Amino acid sequence: MNKKVKILILPLLAIIVGIAIYMIFLSKESNRKEPKIEEPKIINEIIGFDYKLDENKSKYYKDLFVELKEVLSKEEINKENYARLISKLFIIDFYTLADKITRNDIGGTMFIHSSIKDNFILKAKDTIYKYVENNIYGDRQQKLPRVVSVEILDVKQKSFTYLNKKDPKAYEITLSWTYEEDLGYETNAKIILVNEENKLFIVQMD
Repeated sequence: MNKKVKILILPLLAIIVGIAIYMIFLSKESNRKEPKIEEPKIINEIIGFDYKLDENKSKYYKDLFVELKEVLSKEEINKENYARLISKLFIIDFYTLADKITRNDIGGTMFIHSSIKDNFILKAKDTIYKYVENNIYGDRQQKLPRVVSVEILDVKQKSFTYLNKKDPKAYEITLSWTYEEDLGYETNAKIILVNEENKLFIVQMD
């Protein structure tokens, strides 16, 4: 074979082999199935209040949920205890990012009033949840916060107006909390809760 022809064939073979390897790689990637994101199993719920407890929550959260269920099972509900407990549960779920699968898993939304829920979720996605990495495959290495204790600093009952409604017995609750590891996230807030029928809802957080 002519030496010049050999020189031309070798690079051509290398290109063909390279293209073949690349096509095999693409084929494998296209056949790779995205794992199905399964909803966490519900292990407890409070009938009549639409509060649900899923299995991936911390022991601390689960214990407080059981306390809430007991408070709400009474014939005459202690509204202040009710307000205290859902404020704590909200803080734990919202600020614990370590148990969230994606940035769309916004915590604490079952305690938020329906009138502000959509805006609340959008704001959360653009702020605290914005940089939460996907953990669909369970291999996330990112450090994320986990709330381990919540303290009620102050409870006030006050008049509060929302949606042109006035609640003369709304609750203003001031809280502080700590994390398993300090990663620079918020540690205090003031929450407003209003009465609507037999339930309390969060309508404001500062």
